[in-house]
Amino acid sequence: MTAPEPPAALPPAVPSPAVPSPPPAEPAQPPAQPAQPAQEVALSTGRLSEVARTSSDAFRRTTAKHNVLAIVALLTVALSVLTFGILAPIGAILGHFALRQLKGREQTGRGMARAAVIIGWTFTFFLPCLTLFLGMGTILALIKTAAELIGLFAG
Repeated sequence: MTAPEPPAALPPAVPSPAVPSPPPAEPAQPPAQPAQPAQEVALSTGRLSEVARTSSDAFRRTTAKHNVLAIVALLTVALSVLTFGILAPIGAILGHFALRQLKGREQTGRGMARAAVIIGWTFTFFLPCLTLFLGMGTILALIKTAAELIGLFAG
């Protein structure tokens, strides 16, 4: 076998004198500048206070702490179930104090304080009614049982 012959080299393209060559291409956009930090842009546009305010709001939202009194109020109301409603008014009052504290502070916990107030006063008013209702049923059952026992021994 013989090796194939390499293709003949094409002659270099020579521009014809009748057709002018195009001018060299210029960049369409200026070279990219490095991104400026937000504070430098704000200084140049006069909006530094807006940038500072938004960044401090974001910082405050991420570092806000829960109001401890709201947590204690909610836990007290939760424990009132175990104490048959004795701690419910205490938890509701603590919830009111927590709501008052939250008005002047940058803390979270307003929902916990409201829940403590609502559940606390609900337990305070409805648990005694429930206890009285169940207690009356128990008392009536005891009276009926006692009457039956007396009827058995009397006759």
